[in-house]
Amino acid sequence: MHFPVHLLALFIPFLLPTSLISVNAQTCENYGTANAGQCACPTGFGGPTCALPGCHSTIFDGAQRQFASTSGTGSAALANLTAAGCACEAGWGGTGCNVCQSSSACQTAFAAAKGSSASPDISSAGAVQNGTMVCNTEPRVWAAGQMSCQVINPTLQAIFSGQSTLNIERTLDPGLSPLPGSTSFGAKSSVSAQLFYDGVEQFYCHADSCAQTLASNSTKWECQNLQCTCRPGTTFCGGAPASDLTGAINGLSGALGIDCAAIDAGTGKAPCHFVQSTLQSLFGSAGLGLDGCAFGECVRQSVIDAGGGAAADPAQTVESSKLSGGVIAGLVVVGVLVLLALALLLVGLLRQRAARRDGNRDLDKAHVGVEWKGLSYMVPSARNFFTRQAQGSSEDKTILDNITGRVNSRQMMAILGPSGAGKTTLVEILAGKNKVGVTTGSVSFPSQSGKTVESALRPSPAQQPNNNQHHRATPGLALPLPHCLLPRLPDAENLLTPPATSPASPQPT
Repeated sequence: MHFPVHLLALFIPFLLPTSLISVNAQTCENYGTANAGQCACPTGFGGPTCALPGCHSTIFDGAQRQFASTSGTGSAALANLTAAGCACEAGWGGTGCNVCQSSSACQTAFAAAKGSSASPDISSAGAVQNGTMVCNTEPRVWAAGQMSCQVINPTLQAIFSGQSTLNIERTLDPGLSPLPGSTSFGAKSSVSAQLFYDGVEQFYCHADSCAQTLASNSTKWECQNLQCTCRPGTTFCGGAPASDLTGAINGLSGALGIDCAAIDAGTGKAPCHFVQSTLQSLFGSAGLGLDGCAFGECVRQSVIDAGGGAAADPAQTVESSKLSGGVIAGLVVVGVLVLLALALLLVGLLRQRAARRDGNRDLDKAHVGVEWKGLSYMVPSARNFFTRQAQGSSEDKTILDNITGRVNSRQMMAILGPSGAGKTTLVEILAGKNKVGVTTGSVSFPSQSGKTVESALRPSPAQQPNNNQHHRATPGLALPLPHCLLPRLPDAENLLTPPATSPASPQPT
């Protein structure tokens, strides 16, 4: 007789031991992991289902630490830290006593957990030197850090008037923690959080793929794949039907940000924000505000010296080299000014080039010569109030004396003479330059068209203001001659005064 197989399957649950069935159906709260019928719990939690928060002792004790007992029966049996009268050991704080406060507390707890007062578990002699356990109380995480914050929000307090606290464990690299599995939990770059209300855990969250970003005055964690679970029967999750947040809490998902400012030197704590899209729509762009956050991470000094999880985890980035908005704005302004200066310089060069081109064209059309008649220049002797002398006295020095000459357009004339003969003085007067002495005579600029422009000579600097910007650009060349050549040349006066009536004709080149 054959018994149908599908009917046999219906009787298997009744034939197996009850204990085996409970192992297969084992569930772990707080996103603990089930293994062979037991739950591996997050830091600070224990019990068969990871539902009991730590009470007394330290996180180094792991599953052997003391946990808060439950009150109530059935589904209403919830652990209450306040009712259990939990008190932290010296050097520890935060909800559940997970946050270290001093390096000595870390060293003592670690030594007790290892059963030795010596420095633990350091494989190499070089690492022993930096194997001292320290307590990192900054927002930055080196391996796995705990933080505990007060949740003070007017919207929440209007509904839930009790005290709300949020515990967060940020795990950068659990392998660098002193006792992985006890002082750290979860995979690399992950976050777990639990919210307590009046000592009872209300809900818990988890996220992964986190990146730690450090700046001079802030620390940011940006994570993905957020998921949260409301604990049935708690005040937030059905305990008060009129304010049941189960749907909203279980619906939290997507990206998560944990932004913390710098530590306040007076309190040793810092403000933070729990940033998520749903929370931002409820509480503003900054998300859920967290006040009075205390940080504590027991870590070896050698881990800090090596840079912590940053050496092995490419997800961690440092922003210390980033430019602030003010510096960027300043660079933009400087860049605009430099571009403006270059543009003005280019416009000036183009206009100068155009002016030169037009000037050369005008000179080609002008065909203007230069003519001077009865040109004299005298430098008066030095005078003062007590030694007045009449102009034209024997002490006055005559440089040019009644010189007449002409240079037609397209002609070149060289003025030759010894030093002091007045060559440079003549060229400067023809160019219209102010002189300190007395100048008489006339200078004109005749053109081939028959039009002549007269140049009024300035008798003295006292009667004519200095205005060098109107000097005529009359080219001239004055060459000094060696004294040995002077006897062979005609009189200097003849050299300086070519006949005005018969100027030399230009020679073909």
